[in-house]
Amino acid sequence: MLKRLILSVALLASSIGFGCSNHVDPAVYAAQTPAFDMRGYFNGTIDAWGVFQDRSGEVKKRFTVVMKCAWQGDVGSFEEDFAYSDGTREKRTWTFTRNADGSYTGRAPDVVGTATGII
Repeated sequence: MLKRLILSVALLASSIGFGCSNHVDPAVYAAQTPAFDMRGYFNGTIDAWGVFQDRSGEVKKRFTVVMKCAWQGDVGSFEEDFAYSDGTREKRTWTFTRNADGSYTGRAPDVVGTATGII
């Protein structure tokens, strides 16, 4: 469960802050086991939490999120309900599609552009 939670937060953090991060070649992790199965991992209800930090590492805001994830074939829907430490709440629904080459694309109505990723 802890491993699932850590990976959930890592995925959320990467989707939120990808534009600010350095690119890491996924091939570096190709030989690691067990192999990551996005459709198996993000399936059902997932509880996660995380923080937003400034560049110095100071925590600016904490959050919890409940994700309800379901797949129909190669298309997944992730309904996220965020609760922030300042009392605000936010809902977001992602639609992820597994492409023929094994990569994924994701879109959410309130997010500009398309998220892309490979496993």
